[in-house]
Amino acid sequence: IAAGVTIDPNDYGIYNLAATDATVTTGAGVTVTVIDNDLDQVAFGIYNESAAAADTAALDPSVEVSLGANNTITVDQDGAGGEVDGAMGVYAVNSGGGTGSVSVIVADGADIQVWGDGAGGIIADTQSGTGDITIDVGTGIIYSWTGDGADTVGNLPGNVGIGALPGGGDIVITSS
Repeated sequence: IAAGVTIDPNDYGIYNLAATDATVTTGAGVTVTVIDNDLDQVAFGIYNESAAAADTAALDPSVEVSLGANNTITVDQDGAGGEVDGAMGVYAVNSGGGTGSVSVIVADGADIQVWGDGAGGIIADTQSGTGDITIDVGTGIIYSWTGDGADTVGNLPGNVGIGALPGGGDIVITSS
């Protein structure tokens, strides 16, 4: 996604589902605004999934999300902070059930805000697999605002700024 692009849908800002390598890379100053005004409780800024059981090569995770500097991701129900239970700013997942790994890199100046119970800013997930999870976040803000206290979706155990959901691999979360 080129620098300065604005994306504004109902359900998914960016949706990428691949059988092998799943990669999303944004330039600087990209804005993703997801307003779930169809009220279906599906609201993801970036959804990036690989079904690969293993990484394609050493040091090449099957799921990669790289956000450029000064990216903004906002997910809510009405454009004014209305809640969307289970909403996620970035969801990077390997669903292959093997050793496939997940990497999320966020450059400086991030502004990620999601509204809803059980919502998450950045979530990396290997489901039942044993792949590793790496999350590196630069400067900026990540907010996961609660709603009315009644989570109708159950994606996460509560509101999460940055979360790693491993099936058994190693987790490394850093801030540079």
